[in-house]
Amino acid sequence: MLVECNPSTTTDLVLTQEGRFNYLFFALTASNEGNKFCRPVVCVDGAHLKGKYKGMMFTVVCKDDNDSIFPLAWGVGDVENDSSWLWFFTNFKQVYGDWPGLVIVSDRHPSIAKVIREIYLGVFHGICMQHMLHNIKNKFQGISVDMLYYRCAKAYRLYEFACLINALTLVQSWLGPYLQEVEYERWSRAYSEGRRYNIMMTNILECINTTLLKERELPVTALAKEMKSLVQRWHYERRTEAEKCKTRLTPSIETLLSEQYQLSIRMRLDLASDTVYTVLDGDKIGVVDLQARTYSCRRFQLEQRPCAHAMIAIRHSKRDVYDFCSGYYNSSTWKVTYAGVVYPLPHQGDWVIPNEVRDVKVLPPDIRSVSGRRRKSRIPSIGENAQRHKCSRCRQLGHHRKTCQNPIPLHESQHSNSSQLHSSGPSQNV
Repeated sequence: MLVECNPSTTTDLVLTQEGRFNYLFFALTASNEGNKFCRPVVCVDGAHLKGKYKGMMFTVVCKDDNDSIFPLAWGVGDVENDSSWLWFFTNFKQVYGDWPGLVIVSDRHPSIAKVIREIYLGVFHGICMQHMLHNIKNKFQGISVDMLYYRCAKAYRLYEFACLINALTLVQSWLGPYLQEVEYERWSRAYSEGRRYNIMMTNILECINTTLLKERELPVTALAKEMKSLVQRWHYERRTEAEKCKTRLTPSIETLLSEQYQLSIRMRLDLASDTVYTVLDGDKIGVVDLQARTYSCRRFQLEQRPCAHAMIAIRHSKRDVYDFCSGYYNSSTWKVTYAGVVYPLPHQGDWVIPNEVRDVKVLPPDIRSVSGRRRKSRIPSIGENAQRHKCSRCRQLGHHRKTCQNPIPLHESQHSNSSQLHSSGPSQNV
């Protein structure tokens, strides 16, 4: 029915020899049509399902022109291993083909790395810098290098990276060789062999997993409906937002350029030619080449939008700053990205199911029984501080006011109102 309502949607249902559910993959038509206008950097991850039959939810997302999450494909499988990731990436490549300049970012799961080398020959595979930090804390327990590591991973200049990696080695002598063994180009911006733009983490996937936290307790069919509904809602909301946009670039990029402009005001220029400038930023000196669209810090060329140093050179040359931004940031492409509509499913009683589909009997997967109550919350990694939210309505931990379902006793409400009256003091009426 999903394909009937959204033609050209790709689905793949795989059963075991006994006829039990094994894998489910689907990629909506609207996602396949919109990805052509997004930066070719995708984030991949698997999340545990919390229901009776357990399993994994596989997700691939990228960022749209306004730096919002753009889901590409979903999958459900039994476990996270070589076979499941091979099946998932095979389907993903059949839908999206050979995406020019593709970069894949994930955690360090060995199956993901193995399958990417096998299916996407020559495609750069980067590591999420946040997951890399968790690996460091697991291996070198008791050390605190968070801020130093983040600066190292985000550094644009090679010499800046070298100074920071030496500082990390001084903290723990084995840390430097360990990071080099993992390969600098996979987790650092300075040595990256693929254009990751500003996507150094897979935190956008964590947003997906959190959004579908309750839904991951549902059966597969209900979970698939919620996945589709999420994409449907996001497409409508962002299409509406994009149609209202009057600027040449998307709102988030306009804000970033404005911030870079403010930073460029305090800098000075030395001219070498009509297109080459020396930029003086305090004690730092760099060279901007507007014709080549490069700057010494490499941010200009890596993110495909002017940094503060390029901004002052562009302003001096009286050129249009928008001409130096990638087409991925244009509001016109943002509108085309969400031009496709995700159509809703009718009521189940109105479904017209073909006989060949109706005759397929899908048995539930085998249950891997474990003793005790099923765990629903994830075990935090070493060094990861799990934040617990406090509801402003019932004062309980673990949820927000908007999702609060706890009853508020009437006497407490009256007591609260009475306290407010007493605290306001005597009446001012004479």
